[in-house]
Amino acid sequence: GWGVGLIIVAEKISEMALHYIDKYKLVAIKIVSKWTTRRLCRALKSRPVVQLETVTKEDLGFCKQFYTKEIGADIVSVFAQLGLNESEVSTIVIRGSTKTVLNDVERAIDDGVNMVRAMTKNGNFVPGAGASELECARILQKFADTVPGLEQYALKAYATALEVVPRTLAENTGFNDTEMIAKLYKAHES
Repeated sequence: GWGVGLIIVAEKISEMALHYIDKYKLVAIKIVSKWTTRRLCRALKSRPVVQLETVTKEDLGFCKQFYTKEIGADIVSVFAQLGLNESEVSTIVIRGSTKTVLNDVERAIDDGVNMVRAMTKNGNFVPGAGASELECARILQKFADTVPGLEQYALKAYATALEVVPRTLAENTGFNDTEMIAKLYKAHES
């Protein structure tokens, strides 16, 4: 035997199948969403099987613990991979007082997860909050000092224009923008 204890199906379970599931003390759950089924297969490292005759050991997944739990007014099925640290999928359960709060929290979590996904796929990032713009302005101003004539003024004006992002962020957060720009330049120099 392969030690199967849990069967996940997407279609109706026949009376005959229920008889054998009960006889061999198995657990069967029905998941109608194809998206959820694919996600669950990824989490359990299994493959969906269309016909029972073609099941191989490689199609089977692994779940350390399965149980149902009541969260609020809902009963949820929990597939716990305790201590394995190998699951590619995690679920975050969020609760809120209103739909608006839930939507805001869900959007924030989605943004965070997508940012981590982007960071792990492509590590080409620049610092935010105006740090990149300020560093470009600093380098451009140094370069402008080496350029003769009217071009120097154009380069310095462009460097000053790059300060608009950190300056605006400083103003919007209640800081003195000129003082903050000076502190940022000092920090970038060291």
